Amino acid sequence: MVFVGKVSRPHGIRGELRVIEGLGSSGAWHRVEEVFIGRGQDDAVAHRIRGLRVSGKHVIVSLEGVADRDAADRLKGLSVYVPRESLATCGQDEYYAEDLIGLQVVDVRGRVLGLLVEIFDNGAHEVYAVREGSQQVLLPVVDGVVKSVDLELGRMIVDPPEGLPGTGRDG
Repeated sequence: MVFVGKVSRPHGIRGELRVIEGLGSSGAWHRVEEVFIGRGQDDAVAHRIRGLRVSGKHVIVSLEGVADRDAADRLKGLSVYVPRESLATCGQDEYYAEDLIGLQVVDVRGRVLGLLVEIFDNGAHEVYAVREGSQQVLLPVVDGVVKSVDLELGRMIVDPPEGLPGTGRDG
């Protein structure tokens, strides 16, 4: 299962849900026929999609069996998942965010920076939070930083920008 978003609240009175997409969501899930909603993957329940549309930063989803605001409100705060096999295969040098979480991050000189523990958007670009013990490095995902990703080896090679604290290139 792939996490694609979180139900933020009901939308209107007809049972529609306002979903905030997860970071790194490509929108590929917009074409699936079924989503799974729950606190986690283990308790997620299947729901057939009746309709889906993008509205600004949100996705408005209507589901079979969720016909009014009260039913939609019961799903508020829950996570939305789709089976990986229902998503399109990523193109070359494209990855689902959850495939990257947990990779060992190494700089181009061979220094281990830590594990990729979180991906978030700062408004200008994505940022990779890399942690080694109590040390954390925030890598901007801009041209030239990520040099290679090897999912089989569980490793990402990066070239951090000059002056970035915690990377050995901080002056």
